[in-house]
Amino acid sequence: ETILAIDVGNTNIHWSFITGGQLQEYKRNRHTELSLLPWDEVKKKNISVVIAGALPHINDSAQRIASDYNIKFVEIETPKQNVIKNAYAKLGVDRVCNLTSALKAFPNLKSAIAVFDFGTATTITACDKDGNFLGGMIKTGCEAELKAISSKTFSLPHVELAKEQKIKRLNPLSSSTEDAILHGVI
Repeated sequence: ETILAIDVGNTNIHWSFITGGQLQEYKRNRHTELSLLPWDEVKKKNISVVIAGALPHINDSAQRIASDYNIKFVEIETPKQNVIKNAYAKLGVDRVCNLTSALKAFPNLKSAIAVFDFGTATTITACDKDGNFLGGMIKTGCEAELKAISSKTFSLPHVELAKEQKIKRLNPLSSSTEDAILHGVI
């Protein structure tokens, strides 16, 4: 079975088809581009839509589009899920999904697990091996921190964090200003 999975983040809509549990090509659109998702293909192939979103008005818009196309629509909501226990009602559904995926990825877990999510905001969310929510934190995302450093200081340069950039090792004693900024943010 194939589904269209939609993650409505704080900045973008992330989406992909998932077939047999395998993520197909990942795509990203702006919130204003919700109508550009492949709704005709979803309708034609009778694909269900599953959405987890941080912004209720975008979720509602997606649900209206699905309804107009007569597409099966499922919204994942923190209070209605039953995998992560003891989660407070306003815990972001993205964080619940992160923990759920971590538990599924590590079925023989013997200790607590923490998931780091580097999006518009950087979140750290933890649960024990049985899915009991332990807590977490939210901090400014890497890109926002990089922009803040360059915009609030006179002599420090703007450093870009390239999407494809691989950081093999963090060195707290960097040998250039750019590396020191990048390593400090990460």
